Amino acid sequence: MNGTEPDPLRSAVDAAASFFRAIDARQWESAAQCVDPDAAERFREAALRVLIGWATIRSMRSRVSDGPMGIALSRTLDPALLDRFAATPLRGVAGVSTLGDLAGLTPTQFVARSLEHREAEWTDRDAPADGPTRDVLGATSEGESYVQVLYRPNDPEVEYADPLPVLVLRMRHRDGHWLVDLEHTDHALVSPMLDDDDDEMPTQQA
Repeated sequence: MNGTEPDPLRSAVDAAASFFRAIDARQWESAAQCVDPDAAERFREAALRVLIGWATIRSMRSRVSDGPMGIALSRTLDPALLDRFAATPLRGVAGVSTLGDLAGLTPTQFVARSLEHREAEWTDRDAPADGPTRDVLGATSEGESYVQVLYRPNDPEVEYADPLPVLVLRMRHRDGHWLVDLEHTDHALVSPMLDDDDDEMPTQQA
């Protein structure tokens, strides 16, 4: 990146870097505030549909023979199913014990807890990393409302024989701010709170 780039592109890159810094500092609420509210709501609904599908499979285990199981996810969140499986226990989420607890969070709170859970699942650090864990490499615009920010994971505590793949964070311009669009970004940034012992996963309905 250099000083000749358009200001909107630089602003989007700066916003993405702030999002990454908040994650590295484990400031989950601050990181979640960097996410576009509409995208956060859609992310929350999609994650809950996956978790309800997972809970449905768990409930089927005692009634079917051994072997792989699967279900198709509906396109919308079913309140009746959410009520049915609200007591399903979840693991590793601060302040959350059940699926119902998770569903009761606001979209921003949901994103914050998802980011926190993802960090616990993907790293074994007990404290923030000693340096940035993502290097911003550049960016390209998509009209006036979207920018694709290119970055590469870079754990300062690990030596890599080969460079890690380049990933994309999509930024959306809204109300004068550049915000993270979770619907079009690296899924490693967030993860549902699934049990490691559950191999069956629901599939997205076409």
